[in-house]
Amino acid sequence: MDRVKRTVMHKEHRKGGKAVPDIPTILRAFFVCGCVRITLTNENKDHSAYKVFRFFLLPVWRRLGWDKWENATMFNWDLPWYYKEIEKFVVEFRLNCVTPSLWKPRTIHRLIRSRDTTEPVTDLPPATATRVWENVSSPSLTNRHKDIAWMAVKGGLPVRSFMHSRGMPTQRMPKGMPCKGNYIPSVLGLPFCPETAGALKQEMEAHIPYPNITHHSVLYGLFPKTHSVEAIQGCWRILCCVKDILLYARTRLVTGGEQGSVPPNGTQPAERLHRQGQQGG
Repeated sequence: MDRVKRTVMHKEHRKGGKAVPDIPTILRAFFVCGCVRITLTNENKDHSAYKVFRFFLLPVWRRLGWDKWENATMFNWDLPWYYKEIEKFVVEFRLNCVTPSLWKPRTIHRLIRSRDTTEPVTDLPPATATRVWENVSSPSLTNRHKDIAWMAVKGGLPVRSFMHSRGMPTQRMPKGMPCKGNYIPSVLGLPFCPETAGALKQEMEAHIPYPNITHHSVLYGLFPKTHSVEAIQGCWRILCCVKDILLYARTRLVTGGEQGSVPPNGTQPAERLHRQGQQGG
């Protein structure tokens, strides 16, 4: 997953992220909002904390255009280093236009996340990219299959070239599927999963015929609109099961050696596919 930046992980699911809480930004928002609340929105002017914060923060509020005091008000010219973080935070996230009354941690964090851009998908327009990320985070998928589908789109799944560059054995690895054309025959042709092929055919018959599945269907969950929503969701679940099987087989072949390799008849992957398909994903 070294191809994925940390900032991508903090984005919403529909924008190509994983909605991982951005703890440093949240803590910075709490600190800044507390200072704003004490000095700018606090109605108790006689409170000792109000006078102390105003003495140190008045230069910051004047530079940000939030000054409401007279010029005769005393303040400190030498701003402490920990208060400089306030102006840095406001400028970094372009929050100058936010009025002091709206400075609440949850509101500020939502505003910051709403400005995130949608992650692009290779060879797809932006509108289609949004649809791909919605498919990846579909409620019909399990959490594991959501992660696998997301990593497949982001290029985070280990492939032969990735493993070879890190000194891992690749001689016994099944060859990767082609980037274009029909994916399903390539999956069914893998030597270690004939049992999986039969289970896949049986499950696919109830949704979309497997000869009609394209590269964009397998990788992005994009299907022709001629099929119903239920059929598309069912087919997408099955295809994510196939990705799970391939990742499971790769892990066994790499880490297990001869003793831990996948059986020739592929019984375990086939049973997993059957069980997950019957449970609705």
